[in-house]
Amino acid sequence: MTLKGMLFDLDGTLIDSGLDLANAYNLLREENDLEALPLSTLKPLVAYGIVPLICNHFNVEPGTESFKRYRDAFTRLYTQHLTEHTIVFDGVTEMLNTLDDKDIPWGIVTNKPKRFALPIVEAFPTFAQSRCVIAGDTLSHAKPHPFPLQHACEHLRTAPNQTGMVGDTEIDIQAGQRAGCDTFAVTYGYQHPDRIPTWNATAIINHPEELLPFLIEEHTHEQS
Repeated sequence: MTLKGMLFDLDGTLIDSGLDLANAYNLLREENDLEALPLSTLKPLVAYGIVPLICNHFNVEPGTESFKRYRDAFTRLYTQHLTEHTIVFDGVTEMLNTLDDKDIPWGIVTNKPKRFALPIVEAFPTFAQSRCVIAGDTLSHAKPHPFPLQHACEHLRTAPNQTGMVGDTEIDIQAGQRAGCDTFAVTYGYQHPDRIPTWNATAIINHPEELLPFLIEEHTHEQS
């Protein structure tokens, strides 16, 4: 069945924001007299958000005053460098332009807080046609709960079983599976490729344009 719409994670799927996130986190470590961590270590970790990084590396619990202090400091540092090195992944613009040309609705569902997600999306003209930006704090639940995806489908006016979810983490794939969407795990994001087959996604995607045959029936014929 050809899908009617597509939902995308943001970091590690549409944009490579790893360097800005890692730099902000290392500035936080520097402010607290800790050594910087290499990008290769931080990239797979920042894909799951800053909360586990702060909790694990600073030995604090979410919701505590200590946690809030570190989180607020990170927010200050990241906001100062939000799109300094962040780029759109190769092939994403072309793929989204094709969806726009074919009038296929698409949206963004991220666990990134609104205070970061919205200005980043607005900074890139590539994302101007997104039907929605559902952030981690837009609703009462975040991924892997299915509710953000189900809510996004309402914006797309597509049923979940007619919609794909594209992401670079197991959380994205779990959310899509729970929502009843087809799921697409990208290999060009932040996770080690060997882990990705264990998520049991509908398909593994090595380049953004590999999504098009799932949305555009004639695209397969055009390539033959």
